[in-house]
Amino acid sequence: MDSLDSFIKKKKEEIKEIKGNKRWFKQADLENQKNKEINNFYEKELKKKKIEEYERLKIGI
Repeated sequence: MDSLDSFIKKKKEEIKEIKGNKRWFKQADLENQKNKEINNFYEKELKKKKIEEYERLKIGI
């Protein structure tokens, strides 16, 4: 009976660890998605500025 109890306890600990890892991965995925959105925003803004600068220089020539 002791071996069965220790086996059950071990499996419960493994389940807790897996659940913790799943939460960590989920949080990491959310952070990665947020960072991608921020990078896309800055890339679009930079592209807009370069186009505006090009148009300004084109008109000046």
